Amino acid sequence: MDPREDLGVREAAVSVRGAYKRFSPTSVVLRGLDMTVLEGTIYGLLGPSGCGKTTLLRCLLDRTQLDAGEIYVKAKELRNIGYMPQELALYQDLTIAETFNFYGRLFGMHWSHIEDRGLDLLKFLDLPESERFIGHLSGGQVRRVSFAIALLHDPQLLILDEPTAGVDPILSASIW
Repeated sequence: MDPREDLGVREAAVSVRGAYKRFSPTSVVLRGLDMTVLEGTIYGLLGPSGCGKTTLLRCLLDRTQLDAGEIYVKAKELRNIGYMPQELALYQDLTIAETFNFYGRLFGMHWSHIEDRGLDLLKFLDLPESERFIGHLSGGQVRRVSFAIALLHDPQLLILDEPTAGVDPILSASIW
């Protein structure tokens, strides 16, 4: 079956067929994985540490190649994908507003749209004022800024790796 075929009412946003990935002869993290994520759905990957969740996400983003199998992502261009990595690596010397501007420009957004969207995200994610420096935020606040960056350009596909780690339960519930 072609992974791009219509699956009922909705099409596949992501389709994985026969995914196989190993890092050494004894370290196979993906073994014949098949999955389909339909447009408009939330799909969670659950499993113990080291089972291949992050590896699969990196393959979806074309940052790691499968050893065998196929991956189809409807949002073909990376600019149409929002990604929040497990590891946080934001510039500590930038403010929240400067961080939004930096990433917004990478996404090709106009400055006024970055500003408007940034204000909405500050409120939605209960972030402090936009002039606060990233280096002065708590770990949970930095995680929320990273989430805001993933949402900033209103992506077609949103990929979150450990999105609620370090986030309080109330905000975690509002995210979902």
